[in-house]
Amino acid sequence: MDPQNRAERLRQTDQFKRDFEHANTELGLRAMSLRTPDTDPQQLKMFVEAGIKLAKVCENQYATEHPLNVLFWLRNKLQAEAFKPCRSCIYRAACHSETAHVRRCIRALCQSIGGSDGRILPFLIPESKERAYA
Repeated sequence: MDPQNRAERLRQTDQFKRDFEHANTELGLRAMSLRTPDTDPQQLKMFVEAGIKLAKVCENQYATEHPLNVLFWLRNKLQAEAFKPCRSCIYRAACHSETAHVRRCIRALCQSIGGSDGRILPFLIPESKERAYA
């Protein structure tokens, strides 16, 4: 490998690490805001946006974490939030709405990975059965 290619690869790796650390930190900060009982739907939306941003960063060739893992974690976190008894009905409805958004992201990513022939299908539990698994 010539020095110019090696330098470019190191630059790309370094850029990925910066992007990953920034997105991961942002997600961590947004997740901390969910710990308070007075969290509103806007904070929930910012949490989901940070999770999707991290998943996009993980689509990089240098990523050690797969973007589907991030999106599945995000979906599970939202499902757990939706069934917390201390949350308002408005917040729970926002959780269900954001869960549906994350599901669409999961489907789109599976289609982009598996192609149009559907070789990769996400295991998505129907909304009515989520409560049994939460």
